Amino acid sequence: MARTTIDIENSILLEVKNLQKKDGRSSGKIVSELLSEALTQRKNKAKAPLKWRSRRMSALVDLSDKDALHKILDMNLCCKCDRKRLRTTRRSTA
Repeated sequence: MARTTIDIENSILLEVKNLQKKDGRSSGKIVSELLSEALTQRKNKAKAPLKWRSRRMSALVDLSDKDALHKILDMNLCCKCDRKRLRTTRRSTA
């Protein structure tokens, strides 16, 4: 087993010493076990599966209407509120 020196917070050291008295194990074994658990959790968390989200899509403009298409292409649609405005414009012209 490798030996090293690490700096840890006093509160953590007190917890480790309490576990040492309670369990009768060495501080090194306790710290190794706790670090192993933390690293395993971190690895498992990083491997979370991709959640694919999908939803129905619909055309926001009638592609056969050249004037409406040009109007939409000239608009600066950069956020959700602009797309919402586009939907209301489309309904009012229909």
